Amino acid sequence: RVSAELEQKEYEIDRRQREMERNVRKWRTEAEMCRGISSEKYEKADQKARYWAKEYEEYSKYHGRAFHPSRIQVL
Repeated sequence: RVSAELEQKEYEIDRRQREMERNVRKWRTEAEMCRGISSEKYEKADQKARYWAKEYEEYSKYHGRAFHPSRIQVL
């Protein structure tokens, strides 16, 4: 049986991963919307997307979780 404390900790790790995935997709979408319109805005959004993707990967590895590139793709 898993303790309530451990269950809550695992839930928070999952929640944070999903939040990071949403951030990557948000900034990738923003970058695509700015492509060809404003190179400055595109670069800023692309940098933020790359930052969040790296954070997501490092966070996942630190907590022994799988890193899913498919979850941060913009379709």
